[in-house]
Amino acid sequence: MLSKKTIEKTKDNTCLALITSVNKNGRTSLLAAALMSKENKINYEFLLKCYESIGFRRPLTVLTDQHLGLISAIKEQWGNYVKHHLCLFHVYRDIQKRLGNFDLKIN
Repeated sequence: MLSKKTIEKTKDNTCLALITSVNKNGRTSLLAAALMSKENKINYEFLLKCYESIGFRRPLTVLTDQHLGLISAIKEQWGNYVKHHLCLFHVYRDIQKRLGNFDLKIN
């Protein structure tokens, strides 16, 4: 199971957090969504606790952007049970923001 979080800011600075999963056939499913007033460790910990309380199992691998609050919440909530990785889309986007627009190719 792969769990991924994306954040979109609304006009009133509310964050929409989405937890999705990719099954063995490569299909993506929305598992949970939450509106958060602030992106911080406390809100992410609450989101992860709610995720587990509705019956979902802990994922084996989690892909995230580079938000430190989310990374800390994952470590605190799930410890070494879950392997955490950074989402390449977010990493490449940040590289392009800092270093300019260039074509990054990976084989």
